[in-house]
Amino acid sequence: MDLTIDQIRNAALHFDQNITRLQIIIKGLNNATKHLLNEEFSIDWWGTLDQKYEYESIYRLAILSYEKYIRSTIEVPSGEEELTFYKSEYNVGLIITLAKYITSAFDNPQEILDAYHLKIDDYPIYNGIIILNKDRNLEEIIHTLEKWRVKMIYLKYTDLNIT
Repeated sequence: MDLTIDQIRNAALHFDQNITRLQIIIKGLNNATKHLLNEEFSIDWWGTLDQKYEYESIYRLAILSYEKYIRSTIEVPSGEEELTFYKSEYNVGLIITLAKYITSAFDNPQEILDAYHLKIDDYPIYNGIIILNKDRNLEEIIHTLEKWRVKMIYLKYTDLNIT
């Protein structure tokens, strides 16, 4: 029995083995940001803590988790440049760019960050999270990725010729 494109697409839409893991990780990171705000910054009477600097370490983990989810969701078609493929969706391109910045995968990182109006010396990870969600709610960014995944599934299983 052969499956139709609709059956394959529906199976892909209703089964996402990676999203639960991402949600658990991001929930923990969101809790870490709340703890930082409520516990650490609330007792910093002298203003010695740099909020953006402190948040960046948490946001780095979030960006790398989002990147892992993106890469495990869909494979870049052969012959297509990875960054060009992911840039088709602004937020996904930003996540991939920030992940590459975190892992030092660029020879000239400022050049690639310029596309998103981010500066190396002005907390690019922190400001990148603000671009992704103005309230810095890491869990809301997951919804953006879920919508992107649905688009990718429809693209992948539209012109597929199955016999």
